[in-house]
Amino acid sequence: MNIYALNKPLKSTILVIFFDSPFNSPLNDHKHQNFEIEIFHFNQMSDTFENSYEIITHIGTGGYGKVFKARNKETGEIFTIKRMLNSNNKKDNFQEIIHREINAFSAISNLEVDEISKRNVANLRDVIYSETKSYVYLVFDYFEYDLSDILKKWKGIPVSFAKSYFHQLLQGLKIIHQAGFLHRDIKPHNIVLSPGNIVKITDLGLSRNINYDCKRPMTNQIITMWYKPPEILLGATQYGPEVDVWSLGCTFYEMMTGEPLFVGGTESEVYTAITNSIGSPNEENWPEWSRLPNASIFSKRNHSNVDANKFFMKHLPEQYQEARFLLMKMLQISPSKRITIQESLNDPYLNGSDVLPPEKLPMLTFEEVSKDDASLSPKRSSKRSKPVVTSRKSGANQNKMLRPAYNLPPIII
Repeated sequence: MNIYALNKPLKSTILVIFFDSPFNSPLNDHKHQNFEIEIFHFNQMSDTFENSYEIITHIGTGGYGKVFKARNKETGEIFTIKRMLNSNNKKDNFQEIIHREINAFSAISNLEVDEISKRNVANLRDVIYSETKSYVYLVFDYFEYDLSDILKKWKGIPVSFAKSYFHQLLQGLKIIHQAGFLHRDIKPHNIVLSPGNIVKITDLGLSRNINYDCKRPMTNQIITMWYKPPEILLGATQYGPEVDVWSLGCTFYEMMTGEPLFVGGTESEVYTAITNSIGSPNEENWPEWSRLPNASIFSKRNHSNVDANKFFMKHLPEQYQEARFLLMKMLQISPSKRITIQESLNDPYLNGSDVLPPEKLPMLTFEEVSKDDASLSPKRSSKRSKPVVTSRKSGANQNKMLRPAYNLPPIII
C-alpha cells in the first residue's frame, strides 16, 4: 500500500491510497480488482509523527497495534494516537482494516450535518504514514474513559448516566448508518467517553459500506462473539443495520447490569445463551431462519420455550425495569422485526425529562484518583468501586478523573 498526500487550497488534503494487490482474507466482502483507489479529505496531514507529536504515555496494546496519549508539539493539544502496523502480510489484514477505518471516518466527516450531530462518533483529526517504520498513525480527539473499563469498575452505572449515554450512542450509530456504513463491532470496548460526558463510538476497522453494493454477499466473520446477533451466528451473508442494533442492545443491558448478556466460549454456546434467555427462532417468528447456512446445526437441538419479558424482569435492576420494553424490541430474534435506530430514539423511554444532555450531567469520577502513570499498568483490580457523582458547582477539576487502562482486544477476522 502506498499513501500520498496532495495539498489543496484552504489547507485541505486529499489522501490517495493505492492497494498493490487484492485482499484475500476472511474480512473480504467481495472480490477486489487488482488495486483500489480511495480518496479521503482531511484538514491536515502531518509529514512525520516524530516532528508533530510527543508521546506522553502508552494507553493500550491490541492485535493491530498500540494506542498512545500524545501532545501536538505545535499547539499543545492532547490527542489519542492509534498506531497501526502497515504490514503486507495478507493473513494479518492490517492494510484492509486501515482502509476500512479511514474510509468510514472520512465519510462521516464529510456528512453535511452540523458538528453536534457528529459528536458521538470519534473524530479522526490526522493521518500519518511512516514508510520507514511501516506504521500508519491515526490521530483522534483525546478521550478519558473506555466504557468497558467503567463497567469493570462498577456494577452498572447510575440511571441518569445510562440513559444519556445510551441516547448518545443511538445518535452516533445513526450518523454512522447515515454515512452509509455498518459498524459491525459495537461493544463497550469500542465506546469511549471524552471530557464533558460526551460518549463516542470508535474503532471502525470492521465497518462495511452498504451504499456501495448492499446486494453483494458480506462476511459473517464480524462482531465480537458475545455481541453477535442470531443471523450472524447462523451464517447470514446478507444483513443490514439491524446487526448493529442487536449489538447495541447487548451493550445497553451491560450498562444497566454491569454484566454481559449472552456469554459463551464458542458461537454455539452464545447461541444457546440467547435461546435460553429470550427464545428461539421458529417458522412463526422468523420463517427465513431455517434457510441460513448454519441452521441445520442448531435445528437439531431442543429449543427452549422461554419468555423474554420474564427474563428481563428477573435480571434487570429495579431502577431499569422500564427499559426492558425497548430492550426487547432491540433484541428480537428475527432481524426484520428488530426496532430501528430512529424508532429507538423515538421510544417513550428515551423521551422523558430525565434523559439529560451531556452538559447537564454531573461529573462522574472514581473514588480513587490515579497517578499520572496509572494507565501504564494493564492490571485491573477485581474489586468494583462505586461511582462518585461530583456536582459541577463544586468546581472539581475534570482532569483528575481516573482513566482506566485501555487494553485493545485481539484482531477479529
